[in-house]
Amino acid sequence: MQSCNPFYSHPNILLTQHVQNMLASAQVPSPFEENQVDNLVERAIKLHDDGKKFSLFQARMKRVMMGYPTTSRHPLDQHSRISALWAFKELVRTDLENQDIFKIVEMILGHHTGLICDPQQAYDVLSRYAAQVKLQDDLWDELGFSEDDRERLKKIKSAESHRIFQLEEEERRCEKIYLQQAFSRLVDVDRLSAERQGGFEVADTLPFKHGQEIAKHRLEKSQDLTNNNLLSNVRAMVEKELLSWREQPPVGIYSVGLPTGVGKTLVALQLAEWWTAPAVIVAPYMALLDQTEKVLLADAKVSHEGVIVDHHLSLPSQEQGCGRTGKNEDEAEDEEYHDVSPWTETERWHGKFTLTTTVRFFEDLFSMKPTDLRKWHNTYGATIVLDEPQSIPTGPWLGFTKLLPLWVEAYQWRVVLLSATLPKQPEGTIPLIKAPVQTLSRTQIALYPKILEESEEDVTQWAQLAQTCTDNAAEALWMLNTVNRAQAVYNQAQVLYKDSTRKIEFISGELCPLHRAVVYNRIESYMGKGTPFVLVSTTAIEAGVDYDFQAIIRELAPLPNCIQAAGRLNRKGNSETKTLWIIETKGPTEPYSARDISLTREILNIYDKLIPESDYTKVVGEYYQNATRDRKILGEQDKVLEAFDKDEPIKLIKDDIWRESVVINILPSIFGEDELREGWKRVVRGYPYQTAQDLYTQWEEIKKVRIRNPLYNKKRETIRLLGLYMANLKTKRIAGTAKGIKIRSTGYGVSGANDVVDTW
Repeated sequence: MQSCNPFYSHPNILLTQHVQNMLASAQVPSPFEENQVDNLVERAIKLHDDGKKFSLFQARMKRVMMGYPTTSRHPLDQHSRISALWAFKELVRTDLENQDIFKIVEMILGHHTGLICDPQQAYDVLSRYAAQVKLQDDLWDELGFSEDDRERLKKIKSAESHRIFQLEEEERRCEKIYLQQAFSRLVDVDRLSAERQGGFEVADTLPFKHGQEIAKHRLEKSQDLTNNNLLSNVRAMVEKELLSWREQPPVGIYSVGLPTGVGKTLVALQLAEWWTAPAVIVAPYMALLDQTEKVLLADAKVSHEGVIVDHHLSLPSQEQGCGRTGKNEDEAEDEEYHDVSPWTETERWHGKFTLTTTVRFFEDLFSMKPTDLRKWHNTYGATIVLDEPQSIPTGPWLGFTKLLPLWVEAYQWRVVLLSATLPKQPEGTIPLIKAPVQTLSRTQIALYPKILEESEEDVTQWAQLAQTCTDNAAEALWMLNTVNRAQAVYNQAQVLYKDSTRKIEFISGELCPLHRAVVYNRIESYMGKGTPFVLVSTTAIEAGVDYDFQAIIRELAPLPNCIQAAGRLNRKGNSETKTLWIIETKGPTEPYSARDISLTREILNIYDKLIPESDYTKVVGEYYQNATRDRKILGEQDKVLEAFDKDEPIKLIKDDIWRESVVINILPSIFGEDELREGWKRVVRGYPYQTAQDLYTQWEEIKKVRIRNPLYNKKRETIRLLGLYMANLKTKRIAGTAKGIKIRSTGYGVSGANDVVDTW
């Protein structure tokens, strides 16, 4: 007989310990002010584990804890179902309003599997569950339900189900958001108590003590531009305008629209320090998150445990999750105490700064899954910085502008929209910089007169055209819309420059963090030494990266994206006006919508295919004004709102069925050990250096570990350190490399990355 591992979650955690932890967790101070959310949460917490007192569940638990083998989950293991029934029993006899009864029950019912917002659906789930255990009548009786209780329950369900469809649209959405908010806290408390096992203690939000460092870094960046009158004048104006925002403003939506190169990210970090609240930095590209993390850790001297980075390839700092209880390791070991892991702290966004992607932020706001919703109560009162929101497709963004004020009110956020090309803003948005910005003339955007055909020859033509347009520049950027096309152009560029001393590099968000870090280090080294190079990139480097290229050629994209790309060109204004060439290719417009591309083409034609920097703000306004009158784009907006109303998830990035994730030991064949060591310093926080070969050996040992095994977090670490790459199943090649692969098994993501048989 195998003994139960007490680190597992329900139902294998010790019953007495879990109940004790839940009682202790009920005393955890709430981040909310006294409101309906807090009251619902406290009731749900107290009722949540009562179902485990049910005799049949306890009998089942005893068998598990005694080590008897269990071949499959039994319905009685599902304590969330029993607890929801138990909560009904306790609540139907109270004077609590019907809708509040269902909210509490829906939270308890879904805290393992997913939140249910429809009373009819919740009631049906519980009825099916009672039938599933084949004890429907006996179960009701043993739980203490009289016939009167059961009849009232049916009436409440019917009345409440009818009520939610009578609510006004906005009121119904607000009710859902408040329910998600309460659910977030219940899930977080439940999982913390399960992971900690004993001695539940509060991990208070870390105090923020590094504002002076951010201010100092902003001053140093400003001094770097003293030789540039235009940019220094703009920054001086920004400094003056910001002084009036030192005090925390009312809850609401604010905007900062400034030219590229002025330091918008530092402005946002400064506001977060002044407003003394946790900050969530939301950015569209991992390159932008990498740079923001570097500013916080290296320049502003924020401690590792105060910065959470959460995206599909991020690693937590090993300092996170440690030292939060006031107990040292010996004390913890003596008491068999387990503090929360670094991965838990990442999942719950428990830090002064949380850095995440636009996709994760908005998709999780629509999600009903416990893991996705767990973090939101920790953002209560936070400063939310939406960096480069124009990167979101126009239709979905218009939908978000309808919902954003509701989220702001529920979570008491102060949202800052941050961009050089601000999209259409929600009603009531307040600009933080009201003074007119001095006109700059560093760049202009021009549409190349020839449209290329989509074919293999097109890739060659594209690369040859890019070479012609950028060959006189030492530092050139070639930017494409998809990884496949960028990879093909990168391969062609290597052919074109095979006899040249010019370096050719490739970067994409699909490269593992260590791979990207080494490429960044190379680019910065080339720029510092004056070494000629071409960087072939996807949109991963479109915004936020503080690189100043001398020439850029870009594939046609939505107008705001094109203007953002121009922000990497002649960034400091040290030379005459530079031209960003836009090349249009016939065929699919992915990853952008055809309508967004059409709107861009229309405006470029109005301006005779040449837009100077002085007109960037004006043309972006025209772009979004036209979008709000377009039926197809408005249809995309309505789909977003409909998904929220129907509790359906959204996808901002379309899944590619021909792309799979693979773990493969290719880094040593691409980079030298010294380069990998320096890249490690840049991207890996708190982990001792390991060679790529050691990591791959480690991966071979633990790759079959399943989620419930305590080694699962080690598996996640190894995957992300070694390299979770995207492989194209059509071409059998790894993104960003010249490697071909043979895949042994299929699967997706960290929990089941593919095995690679061989490379060629």
